[in-house]
Amino acid sequence: HMYVLPEALFVPLFEPIKNGFFIVIAVTILLLIFMMIKQKGSNKPYVWLIIHFLILSLSGYLFFDAIKPTTIPEVTQSMIYDEVRIRFSFAGITWIISLICLLLGISQFQKRT
Repeated sequence: HMYVLPEALFVPLFEPIKNGFFIVIAVTILLLIFMMIKQKGSNKPYVWLIIHFLILSLSGYLFFDAIKPTTIPEVTQSMIYDEVRIRFSFAGITWIISLICLLLGISQFQKRT
């Protein structure tokens, strides 16, 4: 069964999680940029890690957008289900792409040693 979570309950539950997710990613990207500037040699691994976190934040945006409650009463539950499924699929695909970038960054670090 799919149900609509009242927005009055939804916002206090997910807003802090969503904000924390994006704040942590932003801080991590800033730290990676700082480490990249201080680093001598190739910056390729850091670039891949930064790309990873940028795409991960897109995946998070798509995920949080998918779990927002639908408040249009004319929309049938099956249409809502299909849309949520498609949105989760896009979030999953972008997450997978971010993991590929993470692995590329790790492999670049291994090549440096």
